[in-house]
Amino acid sequence: MEISGSFPNGFVTRLTNRMLKLLTFCLLVALPARSLDHAHFIDLNKQASAFSKQQDWKSLREVLIKIGQEMPTATPNYMLRMASVETRLGHTAEALTWMQRYAATGLTYHVTKDNDLKPLATDKSFQPIAAQMQARSKLISHAELVCALPIPDLMPEDLTYDPVSGTFVVSSIQRHTLYRVSLPESGSSTNCKTKEIPLEESARHWIVMAVSYDAKRNLLWTTTSAIEGFPGITRQDAGKAALLALDPTSGKLSKRFDVETNGPAVLGDMSVTPDGTVYFTDSLGGGVYRVRGDLRTATVDKIAGGLFSPQTPVLAQDGKRLFVADYSMGIAVINLASGKVDYLPHPEAESNQEFPRRW
Repeated sequence: MEISGSFPNGFVTRLTNRMLKLLTFCLLVALPARSLDHAHFIDLNKQASAFSKQQDWKSLREVLIKIGQEMPTATPNYMLRMASVETRLGHTAEALTWMQRYAATGLTYHVTKDNDLKPLATDKSFQPIAAQMQARSKLISHAELVCALPIPDLMPEDLTYDPVSGTFVVSSIQRHTLYRVSLPESGSSTNCKTKEIPLEESARHWIVMAVSYDAKRNLLWTTTSAIEGFPGITRQDAGKAALLALDPTSGKLSKRFDVETNGPAVLGDMSVTPDGTVYFTDSLGGGVYRVRGDLRTATVDKIAGGLFSPQTPVLAQDGKRLFVADYSMGIAVINLASGKVDYLPHPEAESNQEFPRRW
């Protein structure tokens, strides 16, 4: 989410006003409030945009450093962007340092396909870094096909296991419903056995997304979101979202929680803990939510906000923290008592002096 960067065809030299406007909107709704002055951050981005257009790489570098200091941790994309600017300035050693930091995260990148970073490809000092990234890009596969979903337009989104019936349940974005999936008898077919769970019309009116089994209550939890642009979603409903508790056998709705947000929401992921607490995330609005306790009196609690694009939440063993994959930033750690959001540092963060660890 930083303003300038390194992508195929030289992103640093291709920054546009449209991208700046989009970024500004994302920052306003998604950046962690604990460490960012929004007005200051947006001003830095405007400066970076101007310097990029002027190809003033020295000034752009200075602004990017300030942007990095505002972030909770340097992201892999930010590392690439700094490497790009340093390469433009002829600071090969600094660019290589950023690429080494990038490689330390376990990711790979083809610099030969990036006009900004292409000069590094012929540098002897880059070869160990390239070899490290290449080694990590080798295929690791121990998977074995058990069966395939036989419905071509199912568009599956999520999967959970129901130990009572010994079957899986898969959600279908395209069909706005859930399917029970069982494995075929040995050698009988390559297709899974699927049977639609008969949801009530109110439950399948919007797109069905996340699904999790609740062993404590013997319920299926699923999220449903009215995503604009999908068939059947009206303009009046667009952006609305809800969490549903369903009977796993009949599909009958046991409880509905309509989620109130400040803008459009997409409830894409969730998890259920052994005590029946449901955690779920809004990947569009950046919020993390919780439902717990007696189903008859339970309410939706917002436990954190301001994340970029939160994905599947996982409760820590101590029960005091929630780990959430934040799409562009890394692993967010939410203190459940205070609601404070931190981020796990990347592997090289301990030795990094320019961006001190904030964990």
